Amino acid sequence: ENSSSYKLRNNEGLIPVVTKKKLDEQQPCNCKKSKCLKLYCDCFAAGLYCTGPCKCLNCQNMPSFEEARASAISTILERNPNAFKPKINDSNDGMHTKGCHCKKSGC
Repeated sequence: ENSSSYKLRNNEGLIPVVTKKKLDEQQPCNCKKSKCLKLYCDCFAAGLYCTGPCKCLNCQNMPSFEEARASAISTILERNPNAFKPKINDSNDGMHTKGCHCKKSGC
């Protein structure tokens, strides 16, 4: 199984970041200026490292840049503690955590 989960250390202790996305299902990113350290990078937001199919430039979302990556994650978590948590709860029949704003699906 290739599922990815890891724990971060920040001022509050250990924070789990769990994803259900498998590395085989990961969509490649195309980041140009963010160095893949912003939440709009699909890989970074999912808690995964960028892989071979990604077409990003100057990527720092890799194990070799762990210090920069950990710094970016802690900065994001300081601003929004729920940033890396799933947006849809599996426990509540697929309901959104902040309420549904879907126009077409009406979930």
